[in-house]
Amino acid sequence: MTIYVINPNASVLMTQQLKDENSGLDISSELVFLSCSQSPKSIEGYSDGANAAFYLLQLIEEIECREDTNPEAYIIACFDDTGLEAARELTARPVLGIGQSSMHAATLLCYKFCIITAMNRSVPILERNVTAYGFGLQCAGFFAVNMAVLALKDDPDGYQKVLKIA
Repeated sequence: MTIYVINPNASVLMTQQLKDENSGLDISSELVFLSCSQSPKSIEGYSDGANAAFYLLQLIEEIECREDTNPEAYIIACFDDTGLEAARELTARPVLGIGQSSMHAATLLCYKFCIITAMNRSVPILERNVTAYGFGLQCAGFFAVNMAVLALKDDPDGYQKVLKIA
């Protein structure tokens, strides 16, 4: 069985980083990492997300129609859960968003959590998701570091430096 981990942006580097970071997992399913080559290079707001969602859905439809694939599930590897609800309409298989999944995991570890994001224009999307997912009381706040997502490839600890987290 195969789990498709789909990065809805076009960054091959980010997709490779996802693959590298998950290469040591001891699971029985095969993980296939894909990106949406025609999407924006990063997703940092509503317009990027809307464009990327189109290509994400197109990719899932292609996978679903192929006879040589047997998807067990899909993971949307973008914290704002780009296209999550629409993707769930396309398949009877589970579709998980890393944003929603992270919020669930956070509430298992503690009562309150904060969300750190790249750009201010991402905050309204995340606020909407937190409310829609039912985590409004658990989310203590949102913090944007105003650092482009793709800048992390050159400075992977950039968020910590900006926020002065030790």
